Amino acid sequence: MKKSTLAQLLVMGSISWSLQAAQAANIGMPLYEGDIEGKKGSVELYYEQYKEDYITHSTEYSIPTPKDDYTSSFPDEVEADRFVARIDYYASKKFAFYAETGTTDFTDSKEKSFLFGAGLRAKVYACSLFDVNLSASMTYIPEVTATLYAPQTPLGDQYLVFEFSYYKISGGLTVSKLIPLNTEWKIMPYGGVLVSDMFGDVDMEALVQQGEERRSFGLVDQWHDEDEPVSGFVGLGLMFNDTWGIRAEGQFGGQESYSGGLTYFF
Repeated sequence: MKKSTLAQLLVMGSISWSLQAAQAANIGMPLYEGDIEGKKGSVELYYEQYKEDYITHSTEYSIPTPKDDYTSSFPDEVEADRFVARIDYYASKKFAFYAETGTTDFTDSKEKSFLFGAGLRAKVYACSLFDVNLSASMTYIPEVTATLYAPQTPLGDQYLVFEFSYYKISGGLTVSKLIPLNTEWKIMPYGGVLVSDMFGDVDMEALVQQGEERRSFGLVDQWHDEDEPVSGFVGLGLMFNDTWGIRAEGQFGGQESYSGGLTYFF
């Protein structure tokens, strides 16, 4: 058996699983107290599909091969879907914050994970033409365990077992304007720039089934960071009355996403 075989299998497994661990930040409409008459907050249900580029680094590993057989850093791309419930609280006419929870469904995996997030925003400038807002947010995915099965490899039936956790911090600048259309309907176009950084940790173990025995052949410790931390975004919100609204949003650049949501104001 060539020593390079296991290293190649570990690299393939690393790439396959690292494609699962990313999360985009969703901006949402920058609303505050007084924007929707008599309302102090909102509940939104939204769906998002996203894609993002990032870099995977392997910092520590123990495999029975020379180091040159293993690639220590390589670019990755993730595609995933998520369904999220977000609650916003309009603390004042210039400050608001939110919390959210939902599920992430990774495109290349049968595994799903819960996600948790929180964020805040502030209106820092207003004039007759537009408002300027600053925002900060964090999204967290707790530890998930999954197994990738590779049957009939040269070493036997192979199992790559992954455990990962992940969080992402983002900050952005949004230009927006709330525009009344009539006594009830309002629209809010918005757009801006988002800067993000991710912190992800993946532990991977290679197990080989040989007869009745399952043996461990290697461990890899990985972490992720952003390939392109800066993204742009545009969105449009529509309020039918002081109770219901919808919105759509798109991001482009370092992370690409498309989302749509239904909002209830309370």
